[in-house]
Amino acid sequence: MHVVANPRIAPHNGVAFRHISRVTFLQHKTALFTFGAIFGIFAIALYLVGSSPHSAYSLYVQNRCATLPIHTVNCVNAESRISADAGTLNIALIALRGIPIIIAMFLGAPLLSREFESGTYHFVWTQGVGRVRWLMTKLILIAGGVAIGSCLLGFIVVWLTAPFNSVGYSSHWQPGQFDLTPINLAAWALFSFMLGVFVGAIWRQTLQAIATSAALIGALIVASFVWMDNWILSIGAMALQPGANQVRDVIIGSLNTGAIPGGNAVGPPGSWLVRSWIAGPGGSVLSSQTSQSILAQADSVKLTVANENVGQLPWLIAHHYSYWVSFQPATRYWGFQSIESGTLVIASLVLVAATYYLLRQRKLAPAAIIREVFHSSPLRRDRVGLSHKLSANRDRSRLADLRKIPTTGGI
Repeated sequence: MHVVANPRIAPHNGVAFRHISRVTFLQHKTALFTFGAIFGIFAIALYLVGSSPHSAYSLYVQNRCATLPIHTVNCVNAESRISADAGTLNIALIALRGIPIIIAMFLGAPLLSREFESGTYHFVWTQGVGRVRWLMTKLILIAGGVAIGSCLLGFIVVWLTAPFNSVGYSSHWQPGQFDLTPINLAAWALFSFMLGVFVGAIWRQTLQAIATSAALIGALIVASFVWMDNWILSIGAMALQPGANQVRDVIIGSLNTGAIPGGNAVGPPGSWLVRSWIAGPGGSVLSSQTSQSILAQADSVKLTVANENVGQLPWLIAHHYSYWVSFQPATRYWGFQSIESGTLVIASLVLVAATYYLLRQRKLAPAAIIREVFHSSPLRRDRVGLSHKLSANRDRSRLADLRKIPTTGGI
């Protein structure tokens, strides 16, 4: 006897991506909607914070304050209004640095640790969904949403800080803003999410994964703000020798500040000043202690030109010393942005590979345990009951069909 299989009930080789995506969205929709609301609240708050300085900056531009050599009353009032909001700007930027921590704690860390903790991954991996597809579907959908939301917040940050940077109260090079551009904030969000997922795959316990992820990302953000950004911006710095008409009082050591026109205009406009030093008559760099001693001597011996006291640099030039400043030109800004964001993306891909390796090492439970987990799960109980009812109805239907078949004899 030949049996013809019904193609409608033939087993599938795998589950379609759209079905996995739908299940992933339904499983994590609460967290995704919550983070969407958080991003929306941040966006509204940043808009409210930036309304006042942008209004003042409009007056600043209308009165041509950037080009006038003498500050008029209108310019002074506009600058005062912008500077009054500088404290609020700093609070907003500090709050934004907490977004990667929140992403790692409440999106990344529970993503796999909750599956391991409840044991539901045993059932998923035996239903035509391989470990690679299961992992990559979760990562692509959630990480994509996180990166897009963070990128949009980065554009709002650029809009918010524009008046302060244009007037000279801050610089987009400084650590408080350098990590919050559209590409860097999205890269930090992506890296934080992947680090949380990796930690969750290691711990397999939700609370431990959340605490560890928060500690790691918090430490990295502090290290980036205090040391890492300034170290990156010191790579390949150019050097220049300012003249006596550019600067009078000499600063030795790390500068880490933006070149402000009309202020510390040592470097080209828009550049980032890294460090400064004094060189001797032979061109050798003097130590910090020797430089301070020379500057103290310059302060004690006042040179007078046309009955006006001059600063330290004219004295150094008169005694054949030279003052040097290293800086990063404005044209390198987006290059350094790409370096940091690219490093974070590469680190995220490494974490994806490490997470997949951990999943490959995870063994499935025997079939009897998988069935027990599946049938005892409250989320599946209703579906199992419905499946049993449908099976019973099919059995009764088949029995009725058999009764209709005429018999030719008995046993």
